[in-house]
Amino acid sequence: MNIWMISKYASPPGYGTGLRFFYLTKEFGRLGHQATLITSNSNHYAPYFPETNKRYNSEVFEDTKVIWIDTLKYKITASPRRILTWLDFEWKL
Repeated sequence: MNIWMISKYASPPGYGTGLRFFYLTKEFGRLGHQATLITSNSNHYAPYFPETNKRYNSEVFEDTKVIWIDTLKYKITASPRRILTWLDFEWKL
């Protein structure tokens, strides 16, 4: 089965919180499924993200495929720009 775990706020180890989605995706892979975590490179839970100039980036962490979608950046959590990042993530997804 091909499983896509999609969450704007998910992160692989080393990039902040939101690890539950990563480990759930990893477990699906361990059970024999082709599992991929799709996330954003802009959220207030993670202190940093991979540097890139591409819209879609793929990496493998602990045998788990992670696709980063480059979205609008924001600094203040209670801001209209954060709402725009939600729409940007969904549009690019």
